[in-house]
Amino acid sequence: MTSSNQFLLVACTLFSTFVFSQEPKLKITEAYIVTGYLNGESNNSSHADFQMLAPNSEILENNPGSLDASPMYYSPYNSSGGFALQTGIQFLDKEKNELRKTPTLRLGFRYARVNQFNAWSYVEERTPYDTLIGQNTGNTHYLDSVKSKSINGDYMHERISIDASLIFRTNQDLRWSVYGGIGLSIGMSLNANTNLYYSESNYTDIRGDSNGGYYYQNVNGEGVINENYRNKSSVGGSFYVPLGVDFRLGKSSPFWNMFHLFAEVQPGISFQNIPELDRTLSKSHIIFNSGIRVKW
Repeated sequence: MTSSNQFLLVACTLFSTFVFSQEPKLKITEAYIVTGYLNGESNNSSHADFQMLAPNSEILENNPGSLDASPMYYSPYNSSGGFALQTGIQFLDKEKNELRKTPTLRLGFRYARVNQFNAWSYVEERTPYDTLIGQNTGNTHYLDSVKSKSINGDYMHERISIDASLIFRTNQDLRWSVYGGIGLSIGMSLNANTNLYYSESNYTDIRGDSNGGYYYQNVNGEGVINENYRNKSSVGGSFYVPLGVDFRLGKSSPFWNMFHLFAEVQPGISFQNIPELDRTLSKSHIIFNSGIRVKW
């Protein structure tokens, strides 16, 4: 049995033991269907990091000098999508022998496609090629021969997590309500992979335009190479603060009163272990969620 399967088995066992004990102090009263996307900082990475993630890369091996001389550039933010299936669990008030209206324990599973970090490197060689003189204006234009090389790298993975949050709501008897709380998500990364893309182009570049612009001609795309490397699974998660607004669809109908639409933001801090790099990365993020809540 793989580590990810063991993790899910233990989690399900603990969940069933916690909720369905002989003397239940909790009751499942809600179900959630959630979709959303994450927008967060991209972790800084280096050329050496990608060499550890893709140790047999011909792209990195064949271009050591030119790429080391050029700085790596990072996308400061990246985004990814996902969905969640969750239940809402209410606590029993022993003194009143009834369920508490708040807080609610929201518990379930979350899936997300995560772009952990990405970078690109660019280097070009310019050599004088020709000089052009305009017949009508007499302006001089210098023509250069340019050879450029670029590398794009991404480290991505899928994450299946157990997600738990404690939710405090305002008056739920009203159609509109707001809520906040605190949450924790922890899970396993699956299908982690590193993608490398190499491209080489040769073109002529006309400089000296009166408007300060550049014109390109004779562009030839050459040497396009794609590489993909499978990486190890690992543990990751996040701490977050859910903040949302909820709208009940029904006014008086018992059936429609069960259905709610909600929108939620989750600012937080996420962490992910990268076995090949032998370190754990952390970054800030914000998740935008929307979905359906069914309460019975």
